[in-house]
Amino acid sequence: MKVKPRKLFVLVGYPHSGKRLMLHHLFNRKNFFPHKAPIYAPGFDSGKFVVINITNYSNSTADYLNRINDVLERHTDTNTSFMILMSLIFDGRAHDIKKVLEYLNRTSYELHYLVLTSSYYDQEPMKEQDLEQLRRFITKGRIHLFDTLVTQSSLRFKQRRDEVAKLISDIV
Repeated sequence: MKVKPRKLFVLVGYPHSGKRLMLHHLFNRKNFFPHKAPIYAPGFDSGKFVVINITNYSNSTADYLNRINDVLERHTDTNTSFMILMSLIFDGRAHDIKKVLEYLNRTSYELHYLVLTSSYYDQEPMKEQDLEQLRRFITKGRIHLFDTLVTQSSLRFKQRRDEVAKLISDIV
């Protein structure tokens, strides 16, 4: 019997790009308890998810990695998909994501990077050099770009949310 690898979705964007807001709208909730039982996501064909609602922007990379590793190990025997948030920071300091990407490249999960290339709050799109650097460090998994310019438009935010939800639903 062939076992399908479990999915791990990484919602990527600059700090303050609307990742957490996207997460709340995707799962129709604001509170996530990753150490408890997986949750059922309403729009994902009854798929079970464990959501880690912290980022490397609000925590050091070391603390962020410890949290991810702890949650993944806790759910080793659970048939679930995972969703994490990651702020796109390549500065060589305490919040840099290079070690996170190295860690994810070594996992056995089917990785999907959901990259929000525009911010919810302003009109500045993601820099091409940052996208290239992200591509360079990802050696395993697929990158999915969502380039809808949102800029505090609830209609465009809903459009982007629906695009992300459809992709997740198709994969799960």
